[in-house]
Amino acid sequence: MSLTPLGAVARGLVAGTVGTMAMDTLLYAEYRSGGGKSPFRRWEFSADIESWEQAPAPAQVGRRLFEGLLQRKLPDSRAGLVNNVTHWAFGILNGAAYGVLAGSAPEPPQRAPRLRSDHCSGLPARPG
Repeated sequence: MSLTPLGAVARGLVAGTVGTMAMDTLLYAEYRSGGGKSPFRRWEFSADIESWEQAPAPAQVGRRLFEGLLQRKLPDSRAGLVNNVTHWAFGILNGAAYGVLAGSAPEPPQRAPRLRSDHCSGLPARPG
């Protein structure tokens, strides 16, 4: 069954969302094991970021895009929001791009089964 381009994008969007959440779960576990105290929701939504000086890379990229494209300054109070939007948009949209690539790749050729020997068991070769 062939996947439509829209289906490939939709599957990629879902995969990007799941992948971003999985990555965040791992990063949060590392944060907590390193002594971090914030609950998940506060950490996930960047609630403790109050200025651009505190902001991590996703926020800085989002700020540069916003200010470069719209020629407007973003206040410090938006650093946490921009961080979250940029982080999730990057993960989800990369999933969509991967979905398109994976959906348009040709099917791999079918291989003939190989025979392999069960050296340890002493059984004759069987299809593998």
